[in-house]
Amino acid sequence: MRNDISFILTKLTVLALVAVLAGCGGGEGGGSDQNQSSTQKPDNSDGGQAAKVPESPKATKKTAEKFTPEMVKAATEAALSKLPNLRTTKEERVRMMESEAIQGLTDKLNKNISDGKIDHRGLKVDAITIEALTEAFMGELPKAQKRRDATLAVYNAKRLFQSITSYSDSDEGKLPVADKWCDAILQEVGTLAVFLSPQHPDTAKLKAALPNGGALKEPRPNDDAISPPKNDDGAAPAPKEAAKRKPLQKKARHSHYAFNKAMAGQAWGVNNGEPVLVFECDLGWNGAGGLADALKYMDKFKLEKIAVSSGDGFARAVTREELKKLKWEIAP
Repeated sequence: MRNDISFILTKLTVLALVAVLAGCGGGEGGGSDQNQSSTQKPDNSDGGQAAKVPESPKATKKTAEKFTPEMVKAATEAALSKLPNLRTTKEERVRMMESEAIQGLTDKLNKNISDGKIDHRGLKVDAITIEALTEAFMGELPKAQKRRDATLAVYNAKRLFQSITSYSDSDEGKLPVADKWCDAILQEVGTLAVFLSPQHPDTAKLKAALPNGGALKEPRPNDDAISPPKNDDGAAPAPKEAAKRKPLQKKARHSHYAFNKAMAGQAWGVNNGEPVLVFECDLGWNGAGGLADALKYMDKFKLEKIAVSSGDGFARAVTREELKKLKWEIAP
């Protein structure tokens, strides 16, 4: 059940699975009539004292053996309500509550129940109850969010690398200069959102403030404002349509990724593309730096891993120690 909660947060994929319901009890004929004959009064025609009738045993509440989708949904809602600082969007939370997603998670949970508990790859549920599942989710959701954020941070680093590649192809095989690298690739990237790392605490606020969600079709990076795109036929948009589109001001530009200053203006593929090209760091728009800056960034936000992309196109999340082992300078 690898990353079950992470699966929902990261992939948000709908699984069409059959829900397994728990607590459907009772033998054949039910339990309400099983003592009916013992409650009948015995024949007292001889005038003798009636024999004492034993009391019926009280019905005991049957313990659930498996989770139902209703239980899983209730536990998920309860866990989310108790984790107000969890960086999930409204849309993500809605998708987490979709019936097919809940059924998929229910199925995965039930497959890993053993002796009325779950202890599988970090997820521990002590009982088949909503309360126990809520507690387990509260411990797992923040971990899942970290995994999701790290994965998306690497994805952004890869996107930036690909845009730098396109820029290099159009500029005689040279990499952009350090103080203009974001501007140089903005048109190719197509959105300001890619420059924001999911691991940065300000990202949710910055994304919410981006006009058009940060998307642009025909940006002009050196202008004070990026004009709204034209229609597909090249004509200016109709007045009503144009009025709905907001220009992206320079003040809206933020970057949580930095360019390795040692690579600025260098020929593409120098040192076989081994040196770091882009790395996660909040040095601002067009920011450039090196290993020391990356380490400070990790310390500042207490990050276990940050995203890096090297000139060979390899993007990954690395730890502090792994970061130190990467090539940051150009060999003579």
